[in-house]
Amino acid sequence: MTATDDRSSYQHLASLRAPRSAAGRWALCSAVAFLYSWYVALDLHGAALGRPFDGVVVDPSALASGLEVVALVVGAFFVVAVPHELLHGVVMRHFGGRPRYGVRTARFGIPYAYAETRTDYGRNQMVAILVAPVVVISVVGFALAVALGARWPLVLLAANVAGSVGDCWMASRLLEYPECVRVGPVPADGGGDEDGDGNEDRNEDVDGDENRDGALAIYGRSTGSQSRPPARVAHSFLVGTVGTVVATALGVVVLVFVSLAFDSGAVVLGDGDGNWLLFRHEPTADRGVLIEVGHRVVAALGAIGGILWLGVGRGLEAPR
Repeated sequence: MTATDDRSSYQHLASLRAPRSAAGRWALCSAVAFLYSWYVALDLHGAALGRPFDGVVVDPSALASGLEVVALVVGAFFVVAVPHELLHGVVMRHFGGRPRYGVRTARFGIPYAYAETRTDYGRNQMVAILVAPVVVISVVGFALAVALGARWPLVLLAANVAGSVGDCWMASRLLEYPECVRVGPVPADGGGDEDGDGNEDRNEDVDGDENRDGALAIYGRSTGSQSRPPARVAHSFLVGTVGTVVATALGVVVLVFVSLAFDSGAVVLGDGDGNWLLFRHEPTADRGVLIEVGHRVVAALGAIGGILWLGVGRGLEAPR
């Protein structure tokens, strides 16, 4: 079914989009995704080249100036964001769509690129469209870093992962629905809308380009196609895992600032000489800082948080 086909046999089940009220949470998730994926990529890069990797040393004298930061942001936009959207479009076209590309501005005038189409897709097709950039750019970026023996491609890889947080969230939400549903543009009347927590808000106005921007509408032949319990469990586990990792990162940042304010800035969480290091922040002799992250421990901690979140969710859903 395409956008020009008769939808009389389909019902508009819901519309998925990231709510404006969650902008702060999205920014935190993106920042943590950038740092975590960059660190993991550095560790894997060292292992692939047979070089030991014992953390990142930050040299204050080598930090970028204001103009350099602006240049890096602009460069990342063209080097990362443009290929990211082109990949969305390539997969859209592969499945019969006609992508349109452009640049819009978000709040505070921040520009962002986009790829959109008026074509409807199967659920699995839309999932492939959403995750194609994070998969392809991650693989190509890592392969390039290994081939060149350089680390700078890993920064671009991490920037793309950070920019793919919304795509991955949308893909995980779509997987809650069966394969038979169709996914396409939000209709002009808005229809049902789901917020970032999966709660339907039938009264929220999603008319207009601004409110429909980035939204996906789900169509099915019956309301019985609306959700799949196993996929909802997986999504809840993912939410709990990501929330735990983000909360851990915020807690670490607070500890570092407190230590800098009242001590030398040294923070070691876990066994610093063993395999259970969570985080290390230690000043070096040349006024730099050594930062080491136990990303495997962080991942395990996140998984525990995901399991606990599942328990909380089931407890709230249990009949009283």
